[in-house]
Amino acid sequence: KNPGGLSARDFAAHGARAVCVHYNSEASRGEAEETVAAVEAAGAKGHAIQADLTTAAAIEKLFAEA
Repeated sequence: KNPGGLSARDFAAHGARAVCVHYNSEASRGEAEETVAAVEAAGAKGHAIQADLTTAAAIEKLFAEA
């Protein structure tokens, strides 16, 4: 159901030092926070961000504000 969350957990389990988790809205925030907790339990630094990734302009804005 959540390939991004599964990938984040897998990256952490395989030695990633940091993993950023994206969520779309408040409705999916809790799941993102659970993923961050799992990433951190695996030894990586985790961070969740809320962002619109549906357009190139929105993605450019995200990187400009980072």
